[in-house]
Amino acid sequence: MPQPGELGKFLEVQRRHKFPDARESLNYNKKIFLEMSEFMGDSSRFPNPRLNTLGQNLTSLMRSGELKVGHISNYPSLGIASDVTACFVLVTLSKTDFESTPYVLFGNNFVKDVEIKTVEIVQMVALMANQVRDYQKRRIYDSQSLHISAERGYAHEAEALLTLIEMARKEKISLTLDNSQRALLSIFPKGIDSFKEPILQ
Repeated sequence: MPQPGELGKFLEVQRRHKFPDARESLNYNKKIFLEMSEFMGDSSRFPNPRLNTLGQNLTSLMRSGELKVGHISNYPSLGIASDVTACFVLVTLSKTDFESTPYVLFGNNFVKDVEIKTVEIVQMVALMANQVRDYQKRRIYDSQSLHISAERGYAHEAEALLTLIEMARKEKISLTLDNSQRALLSIFPKGIDSFKEPILQ
Protein backbone atom coordinates (compact mmCIF):
# COMPACT_ATOMS: atom_id res chain seq x y z
CA MET A 1 0.00 0.00 0.00
CA PRO A 2 1.55 3.35 -1.04
CA GLN A 3 2.46 5.77 1.72
CA PRO A 4 0.54 9.07 1.79
CA GLY A 5 2.26 12.19 0.47
CA GLU A 6 2.75 15.41 2.41
CA LEU A 7 -0.82 16.62 1.87
CA GLY A 8 -2.25 13.24 2.76
CA LYS A 9 -0.25 13.07 5.99
CA PHE A 10 -1.21 16.64 6.91
CA LEU A 11 -4.93 16.04 6.32
CA GLU A 12 -4.82 12.84 8.35
CA VAL A 13 -3.28 14.62 11.36
CA GLN A 14 -5.70 17.56 11.22
CA ARG A 15 -8.73 15.27 11.13
CA ARG A 16 -7.73 13.48 14.33
CA HIS A 17 -7.64 16.39 16.77
CA LYS A 18 -9.29 15.98 20.14
CA PHE A 19 -11.78 18.48 21.48
CA PRO A 20 -10.18 20.32 24.43
CA ASP A 21 -11.98 21.42 27.56
CA ALA A 22 -12.35 25.11 28.34
CA ARG A 23 -9.21 25.23 30.50
CA GLU A 24 -6.87 24.23 27.71
CA SER A 25 -8.73 25.33 24.59
CA LEU A 26 -6.76 28.51 23.83
CA ASN A 27 -3.35 26.80 24.00
CA TYR A 28 -4.69 23.88 21.97
CA ASN A 29 -6.15 26.20 19.34
CA LYS A 30 -2.79 27.98 19.12
CA LYS A 31 -1.02 24.62 18.71
CA ILE A 32 -3.30 23.65 15.82
CA PHE A 33 -2.94 27.06 14.18
CA LEU A 34 0.84 26.77 14.39
CA GLU A 35 0.64 23.36 12.72
CA MET A 36 -1.16 25.09 9.85
CA SER A 37 1.30 27.99 9.54
CA GLU A 38 4.30 25.66 9.86
CA PHE A 39 2.90 23.43 7.10
CA MET A 40 2.46 26.45 4.83
CA GLY A 41 5.94 27.71 5.70
CA ASP A 42 7.73 24.42 5.00
CA SER A 43 8.93 24.26 1.39
CA SER A 44 9.51 20.50 1.66
CA ARG A 45 5.81 19.99 2.45
CA PHE A 46 4.08 22.94 0.78
CA PRO A 47 5.62 23.81 -2.60
CA ASN A 48 4.95 27.53 -2.91
CA PRO A 49 7.90 29.88 -2.18
CA ARG A 50 5.78 33.03 -1.78
CA LEU A 51 3.45 31.42 0.73
CA ASN A 52 6.39 29.66 2.43
CA THR A 53 7.79 33.08 3.34
CA LEU A 54 4.46 34.24 4.75
CA GLY A 55 3.98 31.04 6.70
CA GLN A 56 7.42 31.32 8.26
CA ASN A 57 6.78 34.93 9.24
CA LEU A 58 3.40 34.11 10.78
CA THR A 59 4.87 31.21 12.75
CA SER A 60 7.74 33.32 14.03
CA LEU A 61 5.48 36.13 15.24
CA MET A 62 3.13 33.77 17.02
CA ARG A 63 5.93 31.82 18.70
CA SER A 64 7.63 35.03 19.86
CA GLY A 65 4.39 36.33 21.36
CA GLU A 66 4.34 39.46 19.20
CA LEU A 67 1.14 38.09 17.66
CA LYS A 68 -1.29 37.41 20.52
CA VAL A 69 -4.09 34.86 20.64
CA GLY A 70 -7.53 34.96 22.21
CA HIS A 71 -11.15 33.87 21.90
CA ILE A 72 -13.66 35.84 19.84
CA SER A 73 -16.17 35.49 22.68
CA ASN A 74 -13.91 37.55 24.98
CA TYR A 75 -14.09 40.58 22.67
CA PRO A 76 -17.82 41.24 22.12
CA SER A 77 -17.21 44.93 21.38
CA LEU A 78 -15.52 43.93 18.10
CA GLY A 79 -18.84 42.64 16.77
CA ILE A 80 -17.38 39.47 15.23
CA ALA A 81 -19.95 36.78 14.45
CA SER A 82 -19.84 33.75 16.75
CA ASP A 83 -19.61 31.30 13.84
CA VAL A 84 -16.33 32.78 12.50
CA THR A 85 -13.57 30.15 12.63
CA ALA A 86 -10.70 32.56 13.33
CA CYS A 87 -9.64 36.05 12.36
CA PHE A 88 -6.82 38.57 12.53
CA VAL A 89 -7.70 41.77 14.39
CA LEU A 90 -6.07 44.79 15.97
CA VAL A 91 -7.15 45.33 19.56
CA THR A 92 -6.72 48.49 21.64
CA LEU A 93 -6.22 47.11 25.12
CA SER A 94 -7.21 50.19 27.13
CA LYS A 95 -8.77 53.62 26.69
CA THR A 96 -5.42 55.25 27.40
CA ASP A 97 -3.49 52.98 25.01
CA PHE A 98 -3.29 54.41 21.49
CA GLU A 99 -1.31 51.48 20.13
CA SER A 100 -3.20 48.53 18.69
CA THR A 101 -2.08 44.98 19.45
CA PRO A 102 -2.29 42.29 16.73
CA TYR A 103 -4.34 39.23 17.66
CA VAL A 104 -5.49 35.97 16.15
CA LEU A 105 -8.90 35.28 17.66
CA PHE A 106 -10.45 31.82 17.60
CA GLY A 107 -14.13 30.96 17.36
CA ASN A 108 -15.88 28.40 19.55
CA ASN A 109 -15.84 25.81 16.76
CA PHE A 110 -12.23 26.22 15.65
CA VAL A 111 -11.16 22.62 16.34
CA LYS A 112 -14.27 21.15 14.70
CA ASP A 113 -13.86 23.41 11.66
CA VAL A 114 -10.24 22.27 11.27
CA GLU A 115 -11.39 18.67 11.35
CA ILE A 116 -14.10 19.01 8.69
CA LYS A 117 -12.82 21.95 6.61
CA THR A 118 -9.04 21.52 6.68
CA VAL A 119 -8.41 22.86 3.17
CA GLU A 120 -10.52 25.96 3.83
CA ILE A 121 -8.60 26.62 7.06
CA VAL A 122 -5.26 26.47 5.22
CA GLN A 123 -6.68 29.05 2.81
CA MET A 124 -7.70 31.19 5.80
CA VAL A 125 -4.20 30.97 7.26
CA ALA A 126 -2.77 32.25 3.95
CA LEU A 127 -5.18 35.19 4.03
CA MET A 128 -4.31 35.99 7.65
CA ALA A 129 -0.58 35.67 6.96
CA ASN A 130 -0.96 38.37 4.32
CA GLN A 131 -2.90 40.58 6.76
CA VAL A 132 -0.15 40.16 9.35
CA ARG A 133 2.50 41.16 6.82
CA ASP A 134 0.47 44.22 5.83
CA TYR A 135 0.21 45.18 9.50
CA GLN A 136 3.98 44.82 9.90
CA LYS A 137 4.65 46.92 6.80
CA ARG A 138 2.17 49.61 7.96
CA ARG A 139 0.11 49.23 4.80
CA ILE A 140 -3.23 49.48 6.60
CA TYR A 141 -3.92 53.13 7.41
CA ASP A 142 -7.39 53.99 6.01
CA SER A 143 -10.52 52.35 4.58
CA GLN A 144 -9.08 52.09 1.06
CA SER A 145 -5.86 50.46 2.22
CA LEU A 146 -7.90 48.07 4.37
CA HIS A 147 -9.97 47.12 1.31
CA ILE A 148 -6.83 46.54 -0.78
CA SER A 149 -5.35 44.40 2.00
CA ALA A 150 -8.52 42.28 2.05
CA GLU A 151 -8.43 41.85 -1.73
CA ARG A 152 -4.77 40.90 -1.58
CA GLY A 153 -5.63 38.42 1.16
CA TYR A 154 -8.23 36.74 -1.04
CA ALA A 155 -5.64 36.40 -3.80
CA HIS A 156 -3.32 34.68 -1.32
CA GLU A 157 -6.21 32.45 -0.25
CA ALA A 158 -6.72 31.44 -3.89
CA GLU A 159 -2.96 30.85 -4.23
CA ALA A 160 -3.06 28.44 -1.29
CA LEU A 161 -6.07 26.64 -2.74
CA LEU A 162 -4.39 26.24 -6.13
CA THR A 163 -1.30 24.81 -4.43
CA LEU A 164 -3.41 22.33 -2.47
CA ILE A 165 -5.30 21.30 -5.61
CA GLU A 166 -2.02 20.57 -7.41
CA MET A 167 -0.69 18.65 -4.40
CA ALA A 168 -3.91 16.63 -4.28
CA ARG A 169 -3.66 15.87 -8.00
CA LYS A 170 -0.12 14.53 -7.62
CA GLU A 171 -1.07 12.47 -4.57
CA LYS A 172 -4.32 11.25 -6.16
CA ILE A 173 -6.41 12.77 -3.36
CA SER A 174 -9.95 13.80 -4.25
CA LEU A 175 -10.75 17.41 -3.29
CA THR A 176 -14.31 18.62 -3.78
CA LEU A 177 -14.57 22.40 -4.05
CA ASP A 178 -17.60 24.18 -2.63
CA ASN A 179 -19.32 27.17 -4.23
CA SER A 180 -17.23 29.72 -2.33
CA GLN A 181 -13.98 28.08 -3.44
CA ARG A 182 -15.11 27.96 -7.06
CA ALA A 183 -16.13 31.62 -6.85
CA LEU A 184 -12.74 32.51 -5.36
CA LEU A 185 -10.91 30.81 -8.23
CA SER A 186 -13.15 32.50 -10.80
CA ILE A 187 -11.94 35.87 -9.47
CA PHE A 188 -8.32 34.84 -8.89
CA PRO A 189 -7.73 31.96 -11.35
CA LYS A 190 -3.96 32.44 -11.13
CA GLY A 191 -3.92 33.13 -7.41
CA ILE A 192 -1.57 35.97 -6.45
CA ASP A 193 -0.78 36.68 -10.10
CA SER A 194 -4.45 37.51 -10.73
CA PHE A 195 -4.46 40.42 -8.28
CA LYS A 196 -4.97 43.74 -10.08
CA GLU A 197 -2.44 45.63 -7.93
CA PRO A 198 1.24 44.69 -7.52
CA ILE A 199 1.74 42.12 -4.76
CA LEU A 200 4.09 43.85 -2.37
CA GLN A 201 6.69 41.81 -0.50
